[in-house]
Amino acid sequence: MGLKQKGSRLIRVGSESYRWTLSRSAQAVSGLVSVIIESAEQRGQRLVVQTPCRDFWLDFGDKRDNPPAPPQEPYRPVTPAMVQQIILEALAAGWMPQQRRKNLHYEWSGEGSLIPSDKRNVAESQMEEVFKEGSSAHDTDDFAKAAVKLMPLADDGHAGSQYLVGDMYRWGNGVDQNAEKSLHFLKAAADQGHPKAAFDLFLLLNPGGRSAPEAMQSLPKDAEASKRYLDVAVIRFRELADAGDMDSMAYLGLLFHHGWGVELDGAEAIRWYTKAFDAGGCGAANNLSLVYYEGDIRVRDRAKAHFWYMKAKELDCQSVGIQEFELPPSSPDPTG
Repeated sequence: MGLKQKGSRLIRVGSESYRWTLSRSAQAVSGLVSVIIESAEQRGQRLVVQTPCRDFWLDFGDKRDNPPAPPQEPYRPVTPAMVQQIILEALAAGWMPQQRRKNLHYEWSGEGSLIPSDKRNVAESQMEEVFKEGSSAHDTDDFAKAAVKLMPLADDGHAGSQYLVGDMYRWGNGVDQNAEKSLHFLKAAADQGHPKAAFDLFLLLNPGGRSAPEAMQSLPKDAEASKRYLDVAVIRFRELADAGDMDSMAYLGLLFHHGWGVELDGAEAIRWYTKAFDAGGCGAANNLSLVYYEGDIRVRDRAKAHFWYMKAKELDCQSVGIQEFELPPSSPDPTG
């Protein structure tokens, strides 16, 4: 989600236009204020420059309607000339405002030079450790801890964190439910090739689909974008499934099960669901019961549906609406 015209300012440097604004929250929480800059013409890498508030007098108001109180000491204001200098130095240092990349973080010394922010430019290994903690908290429904761990990473452009934060906003887990924020983070993740985010957007934006939960019904439908995200999901799930990723195997089975982005093929769905189950994916047993019960007519088999239903129930991962009384009371192991 790019900077909105209201609340940001336009500046032209050379032949390019940029939008910039000041972050109030950083000032209130950490004693630092962030100057946020991005291309006005194309969403790309965002530049975030932090500076100590004590070095600057910051005017967040409109001087015509809400004149700021006189400064208590001679702080320097953040001026367009200063922003221009920041942009020029950042470009020279490798900032790519036209390309989709993780946010680039610097600190401003107040003496006319940018300093790489070691605090925010966390090493990849450290970032992944924090992500693992946040992801684990999310998976165990400790959403308060997940929000603390994942939101800074999501703001910093970490795709996995963006997906989980988008999911939290979608369902209101640990945060106030917000369809717009959910869409923002899911798109940010999908645009980096995150397959689950792309798949969720396929469902959410599909004019013929359902946008569960109800709060997401306000999202505008977009058939073209839905199809584009589905194509991303198919490609990425294939790549990751072939590489042995359990979740991607299960998702690929789901695509063949329903014919989403691929030809409807029950045999392929069963093949990928079974691979996912063998790799430790308990939920795949649930899906195997479904594909045998009501999937591709060429593979329907009530006995096998019952077997996998009972297997899912045994493993405590049964969550579908197939009732036991609708299936044979007992069946031999169809895999034997």
